[in-house]
Amino acid sequence: MESLWIYDGESNLVEYVRKHFCQECNPPKQASTSNNYYSRHEKRFIDVSTSFPSGSTSEICYGYHFSWSESYVKFYLRGSFATHHWRDFRKYLMEQTGADGELVWENQYTCRYDKELQNYEEIVEGFKTLSSLIDPIILEYLSIRLERQKMLAFGDGKPFVYDSVAHLSFETRPIKYLDFSLFKIPDYQRTYKWQRSNVNQLINDVLEYGSTTYRLGSLVLHNGDIVDGQQRIVTLALILHQMMLNEDIRSHTEYQGLFDSVVGFWKRTSYKNKEALYNIILNLDVIRNRASELDYSFFQKLVENCEFVVIQVPTIQEAFQFFDSQNSRGKDLEAHDLLKAFHLREIEEGKFTEHDSINISEWEQAHSDLIPLFLCLYRIRKWSKGESARFFTKNDIGEFKGLSLSKPKSTLLPLYNPSYFLNKLFAEFYDPGAVSSGKEEFPFQLTGHVINGTRFFDMILHYNRLYECITDRYWTGYGEVSKDILLLLDTYDGVTRVGDEYVRNIFDALVLFYVDKFGTIEIDKALEKFFLYAYSIRITQYRVSLATIDNEMSNGRMFRLMRESVSPYDVLNEYVPSVENSALAPNCSAQLVDRFEDLKKIRHE
Repeated sequence: MESLWIYDGESNLVEYVRKHFCQECNPPKQASTSNNYYSRHEKRFIDVSTSFPSGSTSEICYGYHFSWSESYVKFYLRGSFATHHWRDFRKYLMEQTGADGELVWENQYTCRYDKELQNYEEIVEGFKTLSSLIDPIILEYLSIRLERQKMLAFGDGKPFVYDSVAHLSFETRPIKYLDFSLFKIPDYQRTYKWQRSNVNQLINDVLEYGSTTYRLGSLVLHNGDIVDGQQRIVTLALILHQMMLNEDIRSHTEYQGLFDSVVGFWKRTSYKNKEALYNIILNLDVIRNRASELDYSFFQKLVENCEFVVIQVPTIQEAFQFFDSQNSRGKDLEAHDLLKAFHLREIEEGKFTEHDSINISEWEQAHSDLIPLFLCLYRIRKWSKGESARFFTKNDIGEFKGLSLSKPKSTLLPLYNPSYFLNKLFAEFYDPGAVSSGKEEFPFQLTGHVINGTRFFDMILHYNRLYECITDRYWTGYGEVSKDILLLLDTYDGVTRVGDEYVRNIFDALVLFYVDKFGTIEIDKALEKFFLYAYSIRITQYRVSLATIDNEMSNGRMFRLMRESVSPYDVLNEYVPSVENSALAPNCSAQLVDRFEDLKKIRHE
């Protein structure tokens, strides 16, 4: 510690503390000039802060101070230090001081020198002791952080720092020094989603800002696999490949290595996903239409002045963790993308198999279809417990995080109950190749525990296939009555109204829940039951809102009955009341009402 700074400008710490402690008639004055802040606290306290010498970290050392109150000297983190951007700093500080028996962390923002101080001499020593323990740690951390910020701003393309906490290596690298031929799109990555507006924006940014150093963002790599940055890298490879057709640009042989690396990238990169291929075709069209702007001047701006912060992660687990933490704050990822990252991280190092690779490929093929599927699965799990389930968002993904079989036995005590033990046994010895030989698929249950990792992907893809079946009126599992009901639900007048779509969501969820539990036993009777139960809401209400169906299902009986039932007849024997003719809504579909009439479920006065 260099010195302690006193809020009201007095230079002598001892005199300052004595003056404010030894006023017997009146409580000590506030030492801070920030009256609005301290007016919320008792006035009997004394505040000081640390002043570092000019030219060190003084420009970023703010947001903490020391205070004596209620007989103790304490250290407080405030301002920016109390935000989520500095949570790693707070964790580091707590770890570094944790072994000191004199310090007690009351929470992640407040640390106490655990000794009662009753006179001003003791208080002065308390300030000095706490400051001498805390300040060197902060000074070291902030010095490293400041140096990293400077290097990020003015990097020369060489490695500049290794973070011993996160085990990540960083470097800034212009486009001309990127070896595209080393980059791979791993199976766990989502597909290429950039569209024309994104490509145009990137080109416009280079034109506007590329005359000086321009940061394109971060590129996170693990052994050449792109963990984060795929959208920009693929788009840049498209732009560079197109520009290589320009003879003026191609004639500059000093960039031959870059040209060759782009060719190498496209030789090893392919997409099977139709959405990705469609976006690539459209984006190439955008690039070709702007070919006149993509001259040698643009090329130089792009490859000389545009750069990435390249971050290397040493293990696949850290790659998944980085992907998860970075994208949980983004707007472009769906909730199920975050679940994918989480469960990939749960697959043990070295145990990512060809089966996992096939799963991820199928996941990406079904990417947009997984949005309604997850909403359906989430609602089944929540409504069957009597809980609300209007939306499925990033805040709700915990519903699909479950048991990690690789964890120590002490953390998996539930697995050693008989039913869980069987789950574990199936998960460990199930042979995915057995399905083709006619054996049963891995046993899942919609309301059961999720098994993290490989079995999660097995489960979701299983239910995606089942969901496709139950929403298809031509599915071979249906009888004639079921097909007739589904034909009606696909074609009746008003089927495209928002409220009608909400009601169809209820119907589909019930059918999926039933088939998952009981197969196609008495399937025609089950669909009639679910039709009456769900569509009685539609024909009796002028307007059906999301709140309406959520309240009806979370408070209703059918989903909870499905969860508790042990036989299909527990569900089929459930009574669904008739609808009073006088209760029909004026805008209800006549075709739906006719079906209710056929089933003798309209009561006339």
